[in-house]
Amino acid sequence: MQRSTQEKIDIYIIELKKQGVSPYTSVPPLHRLILKLGINITPPLSSGFFVNFLLFALLFGPPWTLLMNFLYWQSDWILGLLFLAAIAGGLFGFIMAAFMRAKAKSLDIPNW
Repeated sequence: MQRSTQEKIDIYIIELKKQGVSPYTSVPPLHRLILKLGINITPPLSSGFFVNFLLFALLFGPPWTLLMNFLYWQSDWILGLLFLAAIAGGLFGFIMAAFMRAKAKSLDIPNW
């Protein structure tokens, strides 16, 4: 019998919890939201570096830049905002992807 993605994720969370990994580290809230929307993605601890980099960069950079622009900067310079979104997303994506790979390596978690 084939398991659904949600069943696989639930088993994954339980198994990692036994190893001392928080459910919010094994499957972060943004990943849970994406899964609830019906998009099947692998958990970040079981994804490759490049996939994590892109996902975290795209989920953080543009929303952060828009929020900062509306709250503080109020800039009309679109190219500057795109540049800031790329820099912020790239830095956040790199740091989170490196963290996830290091954590997965320390726990000996294979790719999905």
